Amino acid sequence: MEATKRAINELSTDARVLINFITAEMVNGGKEFLSYVDLSTAIGRDVRKDGYGTLNTAKKYVEKEHSILIETVTKEGIKRSADYSGTLDRTRKHIKKAAKRSLRRVLASSIKDTAMSNTDRINVNTQASLLGAVMMFTDNKSVKKLEGSVLANQSKELPTADTIKEFMK
Repeated sequence: MEATKRAINELSTDARVLINFITAEMVNGGKEFLSYVDLSTAIGRDVRKDGYGTLNTAKKYVEKEHSILIETVTKEGIKRSADYSGTLDRTRKHIKKAAKRSLRRVLASSIKDTAMSNTDRINVNTQASLLGAVMMFTDNKSVKKLEGSVLANQSKELPTADTIKEFMK
């Protein structure tokens, strides 16, 4: 007998088990923290190793369906969080570091690459320009600059065009 294939967007059994477990414990049960041991026991395999993708799928699903924020506690488990600003701040800093690191690596090696075609050089310089702008936008000074505009906008998110205008001043 031929096995039926799952649709690409269909959740695995383990993902559904974790979703139900996280929902029962964190959303309905009011728990703020679930250990990796508890999560691993729920699906019968280590969520830190071969069950890592399954746990991420379950976290994303629960976050979306129940409008909660779930964060990882290194080497311990997952926790329900209300630190929205802190999460975004850590993400901003991570993006800035990644852009800086990548720019440093590529530019240091591409400057001396005489075999690089003009098309490749244009592409590298275009990408470098974009990452340079990302670094500027993610700087602490930029955050301070935008805070005033957000406050003037009654603490609502600024449209992208207005955000860019703030940096043109």
